[in-house]
Order: sequence, then structure tokens, then C-alpha cells
Amino acid sequence: MGMETTWDELRVAVLQKMHLIEGDKVVEDDSTREHIAAMPAAYNEAVRLLSTTNRYITKYFEVSASGLENSLVVDLSSVVDDLFMIKPGGIYLTDKGGRTGAYYNGTVIGDKDLILDGSTAGIYRIYYYAYPVKATSETSGDEDMQIDPDVASLVPLYMASQLWKEEEPGLATAYRNEFEIGRELLVRERNDGFSAQFRNTTGWW
Repeated sequence: MGMETTWDELRVAVLQKMHLIEGDKVVEDDSTREHIAAMPAAYNEAVRLLSTTNRYITKYFEVSASGLENSLVVDLSSVVDDLFMIKPGGIYLTDKGGRTGAYYNGTVIGDKDLILDGSTAGIYRIYYYAYPVKATSETSGDEDMQIDPDVASLVPLYMASQLWKEEEPGLATAYRNEFEIGRELLVRERNDGFSAQFRNTTGWW
């Protein structure tokens, strides 16, 4: 699997680990059909577990400030639908003069509202960590699942462990253990204190 990881690449890796196929194509037959149908749920569980590691997907959105208000309240749920958390130190403000600098006075309340200074006219760019794309029964084989290569290498282990736990509990346990070891290697301390207020250090707003 390369930098882009497709749904079919993941499914092939899982079927290979389950010793259900020998080639590099998804084969749907009596031996694989039930497992393939259960793959979306197993995949979604895996990437949700791994979303607490440092292998985040970084995106951004922008909001405008008129400069006429004391504060600007951004309802995060109305702006993005895949928010995991605001990236620490990930807010920038470009004022009307075109000057851009890091903004440190943001406050997140209840993981729902982002409070910014509304007294300076300009454009805020807010970087955030996003949840990965969810898999469904309708996901096409060539869809890029937008996950980090290190995460992509672990996801099939989790999926295989879940799909094999009834028929091959020993192998399922071995795959789950391998997944947890890999997961532990990815875990990093993350800044979970963004809900506290940050201070401006640039001195120009």
C-alpha cells in the first residue's frame, strides 16, 4: 500500500491475512462473501481507535471577522462534519492589511463552539484534525480512504482479528496482539488542553 490507500487494497490485505485469497484482487465467493460484508464495520472500528494517535488527517476551514464584534462564535458542527479536534496552535489570522500571524486567543467550549476575537477584521484559518472517511457497503473499491500509511498497515490486522474471532480465535488473538503492539508504537502524547484560552504573543492584534 502506497501513500494513497484504496478500499480494495485494504480488503485484499485482510483477505490475504485470513488466507482466503492468493492473489491481489478482491474475490467474492462463498468463502469470502460474509467476511467482505462485515468489513466496513471492522474498518470503522479500527480507524476510530487509531484516531487517538499522532497520525492525524489535517484539514482547515476559514471564517471571516467583521471587526465590529467583541467576540466571534463559530458553531463547529455547522462548519465541518468530520472534526476530531482543533489542531493545537493551528489558528491563523490574516488582517485587512494582508498580515498573517498565529492566533493564540481562541477558546473551545464543550467541543462545540470556538470563540475568537471579533474586534479585528480579517480571515481566520483554523486547522483541525479530522476523522477518517467511513466505509460503508457502498464504498467503491478505488476510493482513497485518506489514512496515513502507518495506519493503513495496522488496519488490516484489526479487521482480520475481528472477522476471524469466531472461526479462528487463536489467529484472531495473534492479529489483535500485533495490532495493539503497532498501535502502541504510534501513540504520542497529544495536547488535549486546547479548551483553555491561549494568549497572543505576536503583539499586532
